Amino acid sequence: MRLLNRLDWALAALAALNAAVYAGCILATRRFRSAKPVVAADRRWWDLPLRALAVMALVAAVVLTGRLIGPDAAGIVALVPMVFTSLVLILHDRIGGPATAAVMAHSLPGMIGFTAAVITLAVTVIPLGAPTALTLALFVSVAWNGSLIIIQRFRKPAPAYAR
Repeated sequence: MRLLNRLDWALAALAALNAAVYAGCILATRRFRSAKPVVAADRRWWDLPLRALAVMALVAAVVLTGRLIGPDAAGIVALVPMVFTSLVLILHDRIGGPATAAVMAHSLPGMIGFTAAVITLAVTVIPLGAPTALTLALFVSVAWNGSLIIIQRFRKPAPAYAR
């Protein structure tokens, strides 16, 4: 992580690195996209409080780690682990492992919209000011994810992958 912080990254290089990572992750997880939910597991009274505690512990760990390694590194590592771990903790017992993996695999293309929104924010916040830059970033994220929904509606069903 410290090596990444020491490099003088150009925006184009960061965008290319993100594109390569997303492409690799989307290809690596494509076999998980066809899973269906299983029957919900019996819930115990302590399931939800335990999951909430686990998510809070994860948030606390990221905050403490950020204090130790710096806010730049914490910002880089915080988003995906917190969002995805929270989803896994909540969904796994409810819909099963394969369906939870499908949720994670289907979430990756949407994360590209988040990356595009952050890039938009970084490029526009100084010249346009925070309110306009945040509005543009929100528009980019919503437009990207809206276009994914539209494309999905017109796409043929994907073949089921063998397990």
